[in-house]
Amino acid sequence: MKPPASPPAGGEDARVVVDAGVVVLADGRVHCWIEHAALAGVTPAMLHWWYARRTGTPRTEVLRLDDGGFIHRRHRGGLPVAVTNHRFDALAGGTRWRHTLTVGLRGAWARPLNALLRRVAFGEAQGRDWVQRRAVAARRVERDLPARYRSEGGAAWTAARRDAAAPAWRAPTAAARA
Repeated sequence: MKPPASPPAGGEDARVVVDAGVVVLADGRVHCWIEHAALAGVTPAMLHWWYARRTGTPRTEVLRLDDGGFIHRRHRGGLPVAVTNHRFDALAGGTRWRHTLTVGLRGAWARPLNALLRRVAFGEAQGRDWVQRRAVAARRVERDLPARYRSEGGAAWTAARRDAAAPAWRAPTAAARA
């Protein structure tokens, strides 16, 4: 069951938000989510290209990166303290972009540490701020990413990926024709 949503972003940002919210989970982690309205003119391949260029930061472990989404985990002091999950679904004329952010350590044993994290690093107020920033970012992605993808060679990158994944065509051998 999905927890109740926090109020969606207001003003112009509300146009790009279908569902959003912040909740504290039973183990004390802060879980945030946002689902954007379809991003017109943006494809999953464009989002994949954008995130593929931005991976590889220290303390970040990429768990998935493809046209269906991007999942990464942040580490601090050797512990996985945050997981971000982006999902890209192609729609006619655009892409549905949904993502979550979960901050804290998983498990009942971590409740006291998660309570501390909520007080000093990332609590519900920071989660609401994250949702608001994601709504603003989605508007920017919809406005800027298609042109940037074309101008910086993203289409060639996507075509090269597609060609590399396609089975190689081979001419029939003389023995096969006989």
